[in-house]
Amino acid sequence: MRAFRSAGLMLTLVLSCVTLSCLAHAAQAATLTENFDKSYPLRSGGSFAVKNVNGSVTVEGWDQQQVQINAVKEVRADSDEDARQAMSHLTIEVGQTAGGLRVETKMPRNGEGFWDWLSGHHVQAKVEYHIKVPRHLDLQAESVNGAVSLTGTQGKATVETTNGSVNVRQVEGSVAAQTTNGGISVSEVAGSVKAETTNGSVKAQLTRVEGDLAFESTNGSITVHLPSDVRATVDASTSNGSVHSAFEVTGGLSKRRHVSGDINGGGGKLMLSTTNGGIRIENGGSI
Repeated sequence: MRAFRSAGLMLTLVLSCVTLSCLAHAAQAATLTENFDKSYPLRSGGSFAVKNVNGSVTVEGWDQQQVQINAVKEVRADSDEDARQAMSHLTIEVGQTAGGLRVETKMPRNGEGFWDWLSGHHVQAKVEYHIKVPRHLDLQAESVNGAVSLTGTQGKATVETTNGSVNVRQVEGSVAAQTTNGGISVSEVAGSVKAETTNGSVKAQLTRVEGDLAFESTNGSITVHLPSDVRATVDASTSNGSVHSAFEVTGGLSKRRHVSGDINGGGGKLMLSTTNGGIRIENGGSI
């Protein structure tokens, strides 16, 4: 009985020490934020690229001949001093290119001494971007860990991330959307679309189709809403799931997991492919 009481007392003391340690760490933890608010001239029809590491990227088209960048840099660390030191190494670089503008989040390189210091500390850093760009332009928006969203542009757009969702809305032109771990949503888009993910669903709605369409996932469903007058040559297949088309598909295959042929007499390519998930081709409607 004494042994059990002793063991219980020791466990209580250990838990108390752990709790005090966590409280002490929480009391010392610091969060530091810094705003980046700048504007740069950019003519309509130019190019713009933003590349982030940790944090979301939101880009919106507007009717002005300039780029407005509103970003928030955030660092969480064990202490105020650690947070200040980490913040000094988290930078946003803006550079002019031939006919365009490029924005990039920069972290320090190996060999600068910062990473040696960082290995012994708990530090988290991210940048959240909210950017307005001229409506007519070629655009590339990219992050590694964070969602990427694009609204209201006209032209060629490439939108991608690795860990996070991709959302594209009210865009005209050519759209390429890609992620690895996250879903893709494309709505009210007029033009051509290529959307690809590995772990996540793909949902798309087009108001007008110009060019080829391609939608691909590995672990996730695919749903595409097309205008009733669309002319397309479709090839849709899944390994574990079924394919449904609200349009009549003629001159090809019509199986549970594979449908191919022409919609409204055929036209541009419509490719849909997934491994684990169903495929639906809808006549009109929204997502």
